[in-house]
Amino acid sequence: MRKYKLTDETWTANGTTLYRIEALISFGDVIVGDRGGFVKCEENLSHRGTCWVYDDAMATDRARIMDDAALHGRAAMWGHSAMWEHSDMYNYASMWDDASMWDDAAMRDYASMCGHSVMWEHSEMYNYASLHDGEMLRGQEVRSI
Repeated sequence: MRKYKLTDETWTANGTTLYRIEALISFGDVIVGDRGGFVKCEENLSHRGTCWVYDDAMATDRARIMDDAALHGRAAMWGHSAMWEHSDMYNYASMWDDASMWDDAAMRDYASMCGHSVMWEHSEMYNYASLHDGEMLRGQEVRSI
């Protein structure tokens, strides 16, 4: 069952057209008819679970949001990045290349990750902190600048 559709409202990011999503069913805190953020295609956001792209957040390229993960505010994902299992990104956080996060990991306030970096097990990054080139953050670790 499809839980959202791509609307006619578009936004162009780095030369790529993104489409605002609209909920077709109610799930989690999303109500049928709610408009979410932007995706390049349906492969960016799973129709399973309660995952969602909120506000003006965006997912493009081959980025994948699954299970109960969510993008909020103006968070952004691109490249081959992926998030799942209750992970959240807020307030201009970004991930790209082959970065991934899962198991209640969270990023906010301009935090970023790229280059095969990973976060999991309730870890958190904020205030411009970053992970890159295979770095890992796990087990309730917190990184901030």
